Amino acid sequence: MLYLDFPAMVLIGVALPLLSWTVACRTTASSVLRTAAVLVSTGLFLAATLGWYAPARDTPGSL
Repeated sequence: MLYLDFPAMVLIGVALPLLSWTVACRTTASSVLRTAAVLVSTGLFLAATLGWYAPARDTPGSL
């Protein structure tokens, strides 16, 4: 499963900031808003990636 997941995550991690920059360029003229859109999308992607790859926590009462 890792053979497919890792390349997909890398491609999404590269494509998502480029896509958000493109959308921001078409909708706003402010470079600050464009940069904020890229940073927010990258931050959300990293948070989702780290949450997905995080090891499962042991719950009380589990073996």
